[in-house]
Amino acid sequence: MTCTGSCNGNPCDGVDHCDGNGNCIDVYLPSSTVCRKAASGCDIAETCTGESGQCPMDKFEPTTTKCSGTCNDNPCDAQDYCDGNGSCVDKYLPSGAVCGNTKAGPCTIAATCTGDMGFCPPDEYADSSVTCAGTSQGGACDGKDTCDGEGNCVDRFLGGKVVCQKPTGYSRPIYCNGKSATCPVSSFLEGNLREMTADDPTPVQSMLVAVAPSSPMVLLGLVCVVAAAVAMVTMRQRRDELALDDATYKLLATHEDASAAF
Repeated sequence: MTCTGSCNGNPCDGVDHCDGNGNCIDVYLPSSTVCRKAASGCDIAETCTGESGQCPMDKFEPTTTKCSGTCNDNPCDAQDYCDGNGSCVDKYLPSGAVCGNTKAGPCTIAATCTGDMGFCPPDEYADSSVTCAGTSQGGACDGKDTCDGEGNCVDRFLGGKVVCQKPTGYSRPIYCNGKSATCPVSSFLEGNLREMTADDPTPVQSMLVAVAPSSPMVLLGLVCVVAAAVAMVTMRQRRDELALDDATYKLLATHEDASAAF
């Protein structure tokens, strides 16, 4: 027969019953019965003792127990651990740990963790004082490439005072143009013939020669025209040095015209 013993209303109390001698016997739930569920991954579920109606004191996982905090799966997240009081503590990678893009090149500074949050700060960019290797390399007019402050490497080229091809024969030195890594193409006979100097490139002669080599006579005529042009340009260049008078210069001009007519 059931009755009400001295211990009642507790999580581990069972159904009390009479013992047949006029006494009410307290009955308790068996020791396999959970009387308090685990509240989190850092809490431990308690079970009845089988000898008392009271549920044992709440116990927690030790600080060596791994858990999942509120901040997870971010670049600067580390393994979280219990605090020994039932809570999971977020852990982060130490300050200075690289979390940004390490493959973006020398103009991008990979971000590092702060040590107090799981998120990775944005990458920073190198300023224009940082050198890099652009797409153009090894050209005669290639300069020292630099970053642009926005993560890009900018090709730099040598300017107009840098000789990229020394003079040979009747040719003049060729200078870089600041726009390309390639030394500009130049010849004595061009659509716009220029005598280039490092300080003041000045056009001194303009000639356009279009020849369709159809016979030896045409080629011979071309040779004569080239020879006359060479002589004319050379004499104009050195006229002041040789102090030629006007009469002598006119004679040379007449000779040039006669050669061209041939």
